[in-house]
Amino acid sequence: MSVNMAADELEKRRKELIARLLELDERFEREMRARGFDPAQAENVALTSELARLYAAREEVRAELEELATQNDAER
Repeated sequence: MSVNMAADELEKRRKELIARLLELDERFEREMRARGFDPAQAENVALTSELARLYAAREEVRAELEELATQNDAER
């Protein structure tokens, strides 16, 4: 695989992850507000199982984005 193809694939994956993260953030905030919580309180409240799953999914996507950024920096 050429360097340009690898870079293109990384950028494509990064854009997919950003879109997924935005979707998860919006859903998490909506669900938090529906339960009467301020989304900023996520670190300080006991989350229901559904909210905990959304929170964990957001963290996984963030970690993958961070990993991609690290890979991209290493290739430069």
